[in-house]
Amino acid sequence: MAFYGGFFMYQIAYISYASEVFDPEADDGIDDILKSAKSHNKDLGITGMLLFKGGVFLQILEGEKEAIEKLYGKIALDLRHEGLKLLVKQEASERIFQDWTMGFKLINEVDLDLINTILPWKSIIEDTKNRKRISKDKILQIFKEFRYQMGKEK
Repeated sequence: MAFYGGFFMYQIAYISYASEVFDPEADDGIDDILKSAKSHNKDLGITGMLLFKGGVFLQILEGEKEAIEKLYGKIALDLRHEGLKLLVKQEASERIFQDWTMGFKLINEVDLDLINTILPWKSIIEDTKNRKRISKDKILQIFKEFRYQMGKEK
């Protein structure tokens, strides 16, 4: 077990799909998710990053196991998400996003090229829908690349 700042560090990453009730362009779309996450995550000691492309959410969360599992449970009940699938669930020796309450990246074509060098985006989607195992190391590498590109503070 990895002990970090007084507790055992825990990480999860998941993929989900925007449901019909979610409109990323609406006032209560992505911005609402990010405002809420930044506020609540700070209070709970949770850090992470959300990637979004074409109705697909890919997110990593880090923090105390109980807080992460509780938050993941709330996300699973959130009507804006469907098809939620856990890709990474592990203890970690350190945070990837130690200074971020919640980073965000709306994936564009340049970003997609970067992701595809690590793990093809289409294969992430197809493999999760077909219940195939995806390399957790590659999922974590995707988040680490964006963390590196975007800098320290978010």
